[in-house]
Amino acid sequence: MDIASVIVDVPAKQTDREFDYRIPEKWNQVIKPGMRVIVPFGPRMVQGFVTGLKAKSDFAKLRFIKEPMDLEPILNDELLQLGDWLTKKAMCFKISALQAMLPAAMKAKYEKVIKVVEDKEDQLPPFIQNLFGKNDSISWKDVIEGRMPPSSKRKCKMAILSSYIM
Repeated sequence: MDIASVIVDVPAKQTDREFDYRIPEKWNQVIKPGMRVIVPFGPRMVQGFVTGLKAKSDFAKLRFIKEPMDLEPILNDELLQLGDWLTKKAMCFKISALQAMLPAAMKAKYEKVIKVVEDKEDQLPPFIQNLFGKNDSISWKDVIEGRMPPSSKRKCKMAILSSYIM
């Protein structure tokens, strides 16, 4: 199953349905129903909930999921079914029903950062120490979008991602 059905966080009548997105190969075994993901929607990136997985789509050209927001699904099958029921009974948008089930801490907007642990600072490779400079943290977005010197981009991404996964 390499296609995810996603409800996007755009509460409007025209978007109150599932959109199909291709799952990148590196996340094929990671993406599951009930997880939040970041997906391209028009010219911007939005949050969405994976509501199901499937092998085929009715659409030929699908965009890829940008990244998962959760390590594990935050909504189980029963909560996804409850979201469907709430949508019908309360006549609300499906995204509103799904978001109502989240604790307040998960609704907060936040920015991921990579922070150097104080007593481990001297154990970092020199090219990573240079990225931090005098700061104790750097933006995850800067790392992912490549806003760093070209000579250290690949090394840094590999080092950070390998430590992020472990």
